[in-house]
Amino acid sequence: MVPAAGTDGMLWGLLAILSLLAGLAAGTLRTPHCNETLDTAPTPRGMATASPAVEDSVEVPLAAAWSQQYGDNTTTGGPGTMELAEDLLLRAERSPPGTGKTKKGVRKPSRGARGRNCHIRNLMVKVRDLGLGFNSDEIVLFKYCSGSCHRARSNYDLTLGSLLRQQLIAPGPQERVLSHPCCRPTRYEAVSFMDVQNTWQTVEKLSAAECSCIG
Repeated sequence: MVPAAGTDGMLWGLLAILSLLAGLAAGTLRTPHCNETLDTAPTPRGMATASPAVEDSVEVPLAAAWSQQYGDNTTTGGPGTMELAEDLLLRAERSPPGTGKTKKGVRKPSRGARGRNCHIRNLMVKVRDLGLGFNSDEIVLFKYCSGSCHRARSNYDLTLGSLLRQQLIAPGPQERVLSHPCCRPTRYEAVSFMDVQNTWQTVEKLSAAECSCIG
């Protein structure tokens, strides 16, 4: 009986040694090399690092496009500051002028000149002050023509003025001869209001809509 017990002990010892060796072999296969862990930095999941070959392929088309535009005198590192400044200056000079810039030689009329020319003026007035016989307390907008028409004088007006000054034309007591055009309405508009009887009244051609020098 003693030899059987010794045989069983030897078998159990061999099995323990074999299992230990198998565990060591598996751990060696799963352990990475030291040079891989030291040389390679961890990369976040979903992000990729560009290789030097990819970066070079991106820089080459940019340099080629710049050299095609600015010639072969540019360096491989890209355009310098002076080249960029000169290019921007040339582009600004070639760009079309803005709409806000005024052309040289074109003068805008001054505010005083615009006020002296024939134009429409506005006046708020009571209906009863219109002189048309309507009785109402309402206030309406009356537009009338005002301004000078001396710039619109024709040869007829100039000749007539010269003859009047020389008294070669003598108007009668009830006559009035004008040697310049008059600022008059060329189009009218109606005005509506309510009288004291709460009735709407409309007066046609009461207010000026457009003005011009006539005569």
